[in-house]
Amino acid sequence: MPWSRTGLGAWITVSSWQPFPAIPGTLALLEPGARIVDVGAGGRRITTDTLTVDRLCVPGVDLCADIHKLCLRDRSADCVFSTGTLEHIAEPAMALVEFWRVLKPGGLVHVEVPFMFPYHLDPADHTRWTIDGLRALCERHGFAEMRSGVHIGPASALNLALIHYAQCWFEGRVMRRLCELVLSILLRPHMYLDWFLVRRKYAHELAGGVYFVGRKLAG
Repeated sequence: MPWSRTGLGAWITVSSWQPFPAIPGTLALLEPGARIVDVGAGGRRITTDTLTVDRLCVPGVDLCADIHKLCLRDRSADCVFSTGTLEHIAEPAMALVEFWRVLKPGGLVHVEVPFMFPYHLDPADHTRWTIDGLRALCERHGFAEMRSGVHIGPASALNLALIHYAQCWFEGRVMRRLCELVLSILLRPHMYLDWFLVRRKYAHELAGGVYFVGRKLAG
């Protein structure tokens, strides 16, 4: 979903990252010319011919639609991406039903969601998932796991928690942004530890975000 920073926020540096993004691995599983749908794209375009879908009609969005009822034909897509979107909607299970409906038999779903991640409105913030919870949600709605794991690691999760903890001491917008600016600069080097942490056995216990890639079962 689209967002931007203005004013003091435009100076705030990144304090979390994905050392090994999961999206390229899923793209590598697709045949050339595969029809890709990105739900909740917010103007991002994963590939040049990706169909971008979002609730808001902003530049870069091809189709404005409600994720709970996508206006796409049954069995019309080879892959559906949903990254950083399911936590913002009222009924994630309904979204999985729609993903299954629009995918061709054997099509892929790629879902990324937060776990140890601070509250963030867009326009609401409803849900968090462990890796086990995400697997269960996707498998319950007709997707067989191909791979899953952590895409935002413990170092990033800790950075974000510390920044938001510090912000809790302030109520004014300017002071909260200033607090975020200072801590994001100070904590930025720490996020690079995720290069070592994100693929370790127990990274999922304090992951900032987790992902699931599954294949649509016959039905």
